[in-house]
Amino acid sequence: MEPALKKYVTWEEAQTLCYQLADQLQPVIEAERAKGEKLGLVAITRGGLVPTANLAAKLDIRLIDTVCMSSYTGAQQSETMTLIKKASVIGHKWIIVDDLVDSGKTMRFAKELMPDSITCAIYAKPMGKPLVSHYIEDVPQDTWIMFPWEQYDFD
Repeated sequence: MEPALKKYVTWEEAQTLCYQLADQLQPVIEAERAKGEKLGLVAITRGGLVPTANLAAKLDIRLIDTVCMSSYTGAQQSETMTLIKKASVIGHKWIIVDDLVDSGKTMRFAKELMPDSITCAIYAKPMGKPLVSHYIEDVPQDTWIMFPWEQYDFD
């Protein structure tokens, strides 16, 4: 199914939204640190890599890992999720980061791997919204987000 709308995001807008997400997460981070938790960020590849870098800088978190999985071929989401690499989750409180939570399939899969984690994304669509504890902007389900760090051949 081809998306009805496309939203083009600039680098400046993406960075601003990442910093807003960091501000939203700051009290949670402080509370976890007060409990003695060792915090780390887990980027869902590939979309979560740039937001994770921005959050790491703004929140002063140096422990970063990735969970690598695939559920898309171009603009088409497949029925199966392929796990490529797990994050090393032992001994830390993890914040899972993605650029967008769409159907929720990817975030649900990551959360199953790291059940005690905090979840966040820049954008949330209605179907995926229940799976993130923190996000900045709502997006209609039929909108395709065009991030500046991604290139598409299917325009």
